[in-house]
Amino acid sequence: MLRIVTAPGPRPEPGPLQLAGAVGLGFSTDSPTALDPDLRVFVGDLVRPYGLPLDEERITAGSGQSYAEMGEAVIAELVTPDRPVDLLIEVFASPDIQPGRAASVHLGSHCPGQPFAFALTEQGTAGAFSALRLVRSYLAGGAFERALVLVMEQAGLPYVPPDGTPVADRARAVGLLWERASDLTVTLPGESARLRPPEAHERIGAALAETPATRREPLLLLGPGLADFAAPPGAETLRARRENPYTGLWSLLADTLPRVRAERRSVLVAEYDPLLGYLDLARLRVP
Repeated sequence: MLRIVTAPGPRPEPGPLQLAGAVGLGFSTDSPTALDPDLRVFVGDLVRPYGLPLDEERITAGSGQSYAEMGEAVIAELVTPDRPVDLLIEVFASPDIQPGRAASVHLGSHCPGQPFAFALTEQGTAGAFSALRLVRSYLAGGAFERALVLVMEQAGLPYVPPDGTPVADRARAVGLLWERASDLTVTLPGESARLRPPEAHERIGAALAETPATRREPLLLLGPGLADFAAPPGAETLRARRENPYTGLWSLLADTLPRVRAERRSVLVAEYDPLLGYLDLARLRVP
């Protein structure tokens, strides 16, 4: 469904977001769509120009998950008909095992509210932060009330990637449900910044110093790309699971959210992409 929204007057400034709900799910059972015989042909054409071999064992065994099926499970956990979604953004870096179907379009028709839906990819760990900036802009316009960001990744790939490529050891999908700010607000201090590791670490320390304390010191949530980062003093630090390079940080946020609400903690979320060199930050604050 194509929805075109026009509004008179100046475009409103994006404001903070409210994280209304979050859930992270793991998937251990392979999707039947991984046995599609066309997958071998598609992946072979995809990787041939780069000289990458197919993973014959995984393709023959039918190993892999469908992002459409994973997204359906998250929607069932997080979205209800009485709180429909207007915008859905699918974020992924590792390819879908069912490339012949646009998962975001399928999920848009499956989700309560029949939201405007599209996908973001090829941005590494910055993809989810880009989605949050887009959500902020869409919700500021007044035509969208609620947005769902789905961050998903595969366990393994149907081809042998180059050395150093981050690949998850288990499939996960995380849903982040956003509304206009009223309670637990999320702000994005600056755009993605391309920095060397020492500069990125300094930026995290500065952002942490600017994160207000409430009843207790702030929480610092570090993504897998910051696994070797020595956390500065002045915050309780939680680290995401390293083996989920793209969903680990958001799974940690989903798991920590009930505690954040109960303790009314301020949170700094940080991720660094070691391949692309991008640092991204987000700040959660209870008014």
